[in-house]
Amino acid sequence: MTIETFAYPFGYGSFARKQQLRSEFQTCRSIVPGVNAGEVDLQFLRAVPLINRQMNRDRIDRAFDEAQSNNGWLIFYGHDVAERPSIYGCTPDLLNYALEAAARRNIRALTMAEAFQCARA
Repeated sequence: MTIETFAYPFGYGSFARKQQLRSEFQTCRSIVPGVNAGEVDLQFLRAVPLINRQMNRDRIDRAFDEAQSNNGWLIFYGHDVAERPSIYGCTPDLLNYALEAAARRNIRALTMAEAFQCARA
């Protein structure tokens, strides 16, 4: 199995690291918040925290609305899904809400590798 995607440790990288990783990975994800739209840096993709202490239903809806209005796409990230998540995790309820918000907008939920394959097609 080939690993084609990378998430920067602690979410931040450098120009030199981006250049190095370009030959190893198709895409690299940061934790810089936002929608990926227009010209996108595949070695430093923006992402949205799906973390209970940073996100709620309204913010999820606003993120999807911004993505749609800018013809962009979102990456959600987090560490765990549990009824009592870690400080970097979310509850099943918040994850389900994000998935339902995507479905209401007819947006597919994909892994990073699947999304990249769709973008290349």
